[in-house]
Amino acid sequence: MATPSISIEGRTFKQTYSIRVLLAVILLGPAALAASIAFENQQVDKNSLYVAAGLTTIFVVLWILIGRTVLTIDAMGLKRQSAFGSKEIFWNQITETRYVVNPINVAGHFGLIGLLISAASRTKQANLTFRVIGSTGTQIRITSNFKDAREAIGLVLTRILPGMVSDARLRIERGETVQFGQVRLSKAGVIWKSKNPVPLTEIKSAELVGSKLRVKCTGKWLDAIAVRSDKIPNVLVLLEVLDSLAPQLRVAAIDPLARVRM
Repeated sequence: MATPSISIEGRTFKQTYSIRVLLAVILLGPAALAASIAFENQQVDKNSLYVAAGLTTIFVVLWILIGRTVLTIDAMGLKRQSAFGSKEIFWNQITETRYVVNPINVAGHFGLIGLLISAASRTKQANLTFRVIGSTGTQIRITSNFKDAREAIGLVLTRILPGMVSDARLRIERGETVQFGQVRLSKAGVIWKSKNPVPLTEIKSAELVGSKLRVKCTGKWLDAIAVRSDKIPNVLVLLEVLDSLAPQLRVAAIDPLARVRM
């Protein structure tokens, strides 16, 4: 598969503070309580003091380990480095992506803790999970735990999507059927599992609604397809190819959230 030559200036994406804020609440709260118990009486309670010291040490170690997780995207490909090693995938090795958006309301579920986590994260409305899979089986995950995760995913899509879409379109124009997991796409239309093809002209919408891929047909109340989006390999390629074959669905920008309705 040929990939267009798109120059990408090296970018580094570090972890947000959301997980570390959560760890602070989980570990430092009990540590402070244990410390207060330790010095509550005139005689120091060594066991409580050990608990406080142990929880604080765990927090510091985890804070450092999380801070070492870095994602780098450059002209060669993408690399994810952490305290446990590094993974790298070159652009010409990418064969598949998996993508899901989980709308979240952290504050609603966790109250004050949730508000603190939301304040520490730039992606407040949704939790993004984008997996890049290479020909060697190497996988790199880009999630909302990275600062500017949306931008990072957009950079990857800008580099790989045009080539994948072009390749799929050429195959369809030659009369082939392109498979995206349980979804197949051909000149006859969209085929879901073993059902009859849905003609392209009858597709009213194809989008990611929350965590699901939903395809609706004109005049139909039920979805023609409704499946969690990360169950479909290269789901964003599928949507882009559908756009090119069915102009009524067209979305202008390559944006990881452009097709997502919360």
